[in-house]
Amino acid sequence: MPKTNPVTATKQFTLPTGQEIYDRIMITIEPELVLSNIKKLDAPYSEETPAKRKARYARYTKAFAAYQKQYKAWIKNLNSAVQVYKRAVVKASEKVSQQKDDSVLADLESQMNAA
Repeated sequence: MPKTNPVTATKQFTLPTGQEIYDRIMITIEPELVLSNIKKLDAPYSEETPAKRKARYARYTKAFAAYQKQYKAWIKNLNSAVQVYKRAVVKASEKVSQQKDDSVLADLESQMNAA
């Protein structure tokens, strides 16, 4: 089976949207804070005491801090993956170029030997 050439391969890949990234990270930290739940937060806490609200907001503050940490790690991993892919593309491009050069040189050598 032939190897896929990263230069000529066309993979269909789309980066997730900002909302998708946020929700994927936040759902594991504080599910109440995923974007689809934000508008619904007032109802279950309508009779919440000020002390409980303060505690909940403190929990949310910790959740946002944890989100920031995980988001930075996600970005770092994404950048690393892009760099790995970039190096593979450059290497594949150099290989293709070298093959073309070798072919041209072989043709020239063949023509010189025939003359």
